[in-house]
Amino acid sequence: IFLDIHIPKKDGMQVAQEIRAIEDGNKKTVIIGLSADIRQDIINKALEAGMDTYIKKPIQQEELFETINKMM
Repeated sequence: IFLDIHIPKKDGMQVAQEIRAIEDGNKKTVIIGLSADIRQDIINKALEAGMDTYIKKPIQQEELFETINKMM
């Protein structure tokens, strides 16, 4: 799942936590956080919320493919 960190009504970190809760501890779904905000504290929060990795926007094709390959 490509999940934006800042989405209306519910932020991406809340969504990631909900996905992980549904998985009941068996992490199955790869979640890649997306945001133009590249502050380390935001990245750390995204990872703590259950995202597997993080890509900054605007997305660069090479970084996108590299990240996908790492997650496979």
